[in-house]
Amino acid sequence: CQAAGYTEVGQYGRPFILTYETSDSPEQIEEEIRLGDMELIAQLVEAEAGNQPIEGKRKIVDVILNRVESDDFPDTVEEVIFQEGQFSVIKNGAFDKAAYNMKESDYAAVEIEYELHSDKSVLYFNNCTKVAGYGEITKIGDHYFRSGK
Repeated sequence: CQAAGYTEVGQYGRPFILTYETSDSPEQIEEEIRLGDMELIAQLVEAEAGNQPIEGKRKIVDVILNRVESDDFPDTVEEVIFQEGQFSVIKNGAFDKAAYNMKESDYAAVEIEYELHSDKSVLYFNNCTKVAGYGEITKIGDHYFRSGK
């Protein structure tokens, strides 16, 4: 581990602060990583669905969690969110702006789905019916969701 407050640039060029102390246990470090992941997901939820109902926000959280678990996508929350060409809000700047506009419902959606993870099949969503994936399309608010296989 590195000293607290050490600034490093992440894989995607985003600066972050390492907050672990050399005395932190692996469990404490894992919890810091989990909380950081939850924060990133909440920010993505706000950027993608800030004006959508909580059910739609929760479904977007499921998309991220399912992609992390899928062999077809990267293995970490950060890699999934910043994967090239996956989320238009990364490219158009809405993700960065969302950091200043996050709502309680964004955090609530993340907290609920980290506990329940109610839809383990959904991998794709879009704001039109031309959504990638297979099977039945589910519409929640202004978004359409679909499973991967």
